[in-house]
Amino acid sequence: GEYAYYAGYIFCFLFYFFLKGNAFNMIPVYRIPVFAWYLVNITQVLAYCMYFTFFRHFLNVSATLPRLNTALRW
Repeated sequence: GEYAYYAGYIFCFLFYFFLKGNAFNMIPVYRIPVFAWYLVNITQVLAYCMYFTFFRHFLNVSATLPRLNTALRW
């Protein structure tokens, strides 16, 4: 289960780098600058959220470090 979060993290960052690359010239819906800015930033934040969720599940932080678990929960 926890590796699904890591796969989501990798996917989000690959999508982020795809968007930061030349994707804005290839896809016409990205001609709206505000939408493009939000999409790039949301994919980056979502990637970090997926990584912290993977971190919590992989290291079993809820059992080993309960104070850190409360700090990392949303």
